[in-house]
Amino acid sequence: MPDAVAGLLRAWSVPARRPVDIIWECGTPPFPVEVLPYGGWLPEHRGNDPDHHRGIHHETHKLWHDHLDEHRARFASYMRQVQRGWPDRTTVADFLERRTAELNASEPPAPDLDQLLEPTYRHHHEIGPNSSELIGLGATATCGWIDPAAVANVGYRRWNNFGGHRPDAVSALLTALLDISVEEALGVWSLAEEPICVQRIPGPTGPLYTLGENGAHRLTTARLASLPGIWATVDQPALPLQVHPHQTGIHGDDAARQLLTCWRCLLARDLVAGHIDEDSRWPSLSTLHLDDAAAIWLLATPKQAIAWAATYNRVYPGALEALDITPEAYADERAWATWLAAAP
Repeated sequence: MPDAVAGLLRAWSVPARRPVDIIWECGTPPFPVEVLPYGGWLPEHRGNDPDHHRGIHHETHKLWHDHLDEHRARFASYMRQVQRGWPDRTTVADFLERRTAELNASEPPAPDLDQLLEPTYRHHHEIGPNSSELIGLGATATCGWIDPAAVANVGYRRWNNFGGHRPDAVSALLTALLDISVEEALGVWSLAEEPICVQRIPGPTGPLYTLGENGAHRLTTARLASLPGIWATVDQPALPLQVHPHQTGIHGDDAARQLLTCWRCLLARDLVAGHIDEDSRWPSLSTLHLDDAAAIWLLATPKQAIAWAATYNRVYPGALEALDITPEAYADERAWATWLAAAP
């Protein structure tokens, strides 16, 4: 719908809350007579898009090969940086053991926010309304080189802790950066054929990323090797229209009351815009109608929020202080709650 376009594109703004101006070269589109089901297709829906399955993944291979020489040269330069920085007389196994321990100690993965990042329509549907009442603004996508240091989470609680899931993959990927030609290394990393997929999480100065559909081992290797960049498909969902306490992973009305207090303080500090429909009897059924947010992770529980704040400050030093979120504010959960309660 025309009115949704600004909400979708604004998510790409830096800073995240900067408004966007939409210029319709063909004139403002009219409101559609038929609205496609969310995602473009539902069984027997009269508005189905026969080409709904095509998207950014269909174009990734072409976008890579249209600029193949440039991408090859860039990846080769990253390989050389890894090779030049490789410590003397160090095996791949020794490097991975040491670097994994360092990264988990100093830059642990941020907590999972998958439920908080999900589109509104899913949660609406799970609660009861039928498919005709699905709501959500959708998502946009692109592909390009991203900074692996901004990858906050790849779906595991610790870096390089895949258990029995392709346990030798990280070692093989790192070895490819050190010992073979750029063509062979690109074959091992398979950046165009099996693109890494990440989800972009906007913030006040720049984005963080979490794992999308594919690429946990390659993103982990990129982090461990300190690669300056990695080619990926980037999905950018719009902010959810509604947020419910259970999306932060909490259970029970006492925890919901505490979270609602945090949300009210975020609203008072103008870090979040919207309003709360509070259910006084069952706080866990309350709803935040979300218009805007400096960062979606601010709506998480204090334990999650301080971890994301620390990650954000590492990637973008000083950016949070511009919002009056000092390191003391996210030193621990109690400090976070105290800082929020001191809202003007």
